[in-house]
Amino acid sequence: MRLAYGVRIRPASEWAEGETGFVATIRDFDRAATQGETIEEVTARAADLLYTLVEDAIERGLDLPAPSPLEEGETLVDVPFDIAAIASIYLAMRAQRISKVELARRMGKDEKEVRRLLDPSHGTRISTVRAALEALGQKVSIELAPA
Repeated sequence: MRLAYGVRIRPASEWAEGETGFVATIRDFDRAATQGETIEEVTARAADLLYTLVEDAIERGLDLPAPSPLEEGETLVDVPFDIAAIASIYLAMRAQRISKVELARRMGKDEKEVRRLLDPSHGTRISTVRAALEALGQKVSIELAPA
């Protein structure tokens, strides 16, 4: 599953008269919004906002909304790689109703290592992410695309 969401970018003047730049809204997250002066800036800020929204959902143990099909006028923005890797483990655990303790058992690790694995502020090696996903019956594939 590709963790990417539709983002609608509109001139900021549509939101408030006299405003410059652009506003990006993410409808799958209750119309979360951010603003930037250029399309490039607002798109980068939308990716940063997605990072924060996904991180918050994981930390609070909430469901992550599934990405809706792209609507006309939306741009697809990927969740940044590092939080997307953590989110893929989180989503697989929730889908299978697997606890941190059970994942640790499957991986042959201590439960505190799984807690660190799900902590976005902790730098986890990609090999550990891969091991966790394999323990959940998932596989990792990486797709390269121009920036």
